[in-house]
Amino acid sequence: MYFISLFYPTYFILKILVSSTMTAFLLCKLENKPFFSPELYSNEYLMRHKMGIVTNVGKQVILFYNIIYFSLSQYYLHEKSLDFHERLFQTIQFVFLLEFIAYVYHRLSHTLPYLYKNKHSLHHKNIKIYPIDFLEFDTTDNIAQTLYINLPLHFVPMHFNDYALIYYIYSTCAFLIHSNIITDHHIIHHKYFKYNYSLLIPIFDMLFGTYRSSESERNLVEIVE
Repeated sequence: MYFISLFYPTYFILKILVSSTMTAFLLCKLENKPFFSPELYSNEYLMRHKMGIVTNVGKQVILFYNIIYFSLSQYYLHEKSLDFHERLFQTIQFVFLLEFIAYVYHRLSHTLPYLYKNKHSLHHKNIKIYPIDFLEFDTTDNIAQTLYINLPLHFVPMHFNDYALIYYIYSTCAFLIHSNIITDHHIIHHKYFKYNYSLLIPIFDMLFGTYRSSESERNLVEIVE
């Protein structure tokens, strides 16, 4: 039984990776939005370039998730019988911490020259972005993204099902924010680099003055014109 449990985190993260990727792909299809760059779309491009990236990133995610799961996450996940309001409050706290950790790292990855030049710049090689471009990131970014979703557990132990749902939602939206299906604030980030460091909820961008909305973007274009 213990031997089988060693494979549990791998099984869990594979389910998250596959289901979130397929969900994002299908939502793009439903919205008639490209998942890949139309200019680069070809069987050769997908098989030689993107599939190589997906395979490499997937192996890293599995490795880092296993390490963090066995060293941290397994001690703070539970299946206690809590009422809806308790679980909702835990979820709010967890997401708040997740967004804060992500904001701090993401902003540092742009403001510290070494971190940006040698690590995070890989993710910004494409200014015009598509959902699949989410997977263009360095090993350091990969580790950081795994920590986003797991460090909050140390402060807010979570019901396993709530944690899994949050992980699935954030993984799916990590693809979708590289389009304008749910929001365009990350597209603005890729355009200007110094705005919108948050993941899904821009509370810390608003608090620290780094938020830029699509409306302000349109107003700026109108002024220039």
